[in-house]
Amino acid sequence: QDTTSACFYRIYQFFIIADNIALRNELEYFCTFHPEWAVEDLPDPEDKHDPARYATLAAVTDALCEAFSRRIELGHPRGTPPIVLHWEELATRPRNPERVPAWAERVPPVLRIPDSQGQYVEDGDEDVCVPFRKYNILVRQAHIHFI
Repeated sequence: QDTTSACFYRIYQFFIIADNIALRNELEYFCTFHPEWAVEDLPDPEDKHDPARYATLAAVTDALCEAFSRRIELGHPRGTPPIVLHWEELATRPRNPERVPAWAERVPPVLRIPDSQGQYVEDGDEDVCVPFRKYNILVRQAHIHFI
């Protein structure tokens, strides 16, 4: 039987290796097929011996919230099937935005490290993935939206 933690780590791994198709599929699996898995309930990995990985895991929870909340705002609450046959029924479902886990809010950003051009995360690059920026992790916009 699958668990939230196992799925969360698969999402993290697919992000790290930049496997966008697997990342997108795993995000859809978490959001659509397991609406009972709340992002805020993800257990703390307590990965304090590797601050960069801990910050990345926290940033992944922010990315999950951004992706799922965007779908919810567009009228696709968690558990919406890939093919919608009854839009009226879908409109009656609750639209609860996702929240990051409390542990992720406490994770400090990593050291400020400039990119190859000597710029820092907050320098305003439009392609920087916002959920990762707050942890000083400079990555290009992740493929987290799947509608």
